[in-house]
Amino acid sequence: PAFAAETIEALGAQKCREGSGSHEVEFLAPDNAQVQVLARALRDGVEDKVNSPVVVIDGKPCPDPTCSFRATKGQSYKIIAEIMARSVDQICITVARPKAG
Repeated sequence: PAFAAETIEALGAQKCREGSGSHEVEFLAPDNAQVQVLARALRDGVEDKVNSPVVVIDGKPCPDPTCSFRATKGQSYKIIAEIMARSVDQICITVARPKAG
């Protein structure tokens, strides 16, 4: 059965899915803004720094689990985080403004 992707409509929001494999969300940009996508794998509630998810935004792979891009207000973006490590309990995707510094 096909599952509908969860939607993120606010900057700073996070969506998580239990288990390994892939997690897909749709980001509906609320503003024109530079945004950062962060994908994390969790094991026992703690980030697994060894097994990092691969992030794909609208079919384009990112070089690491943190990926920045310019979002256009009202535009929808398909974000996928994939990880094959079976030891992972959760995959989380966060969409936020880039941190200053």
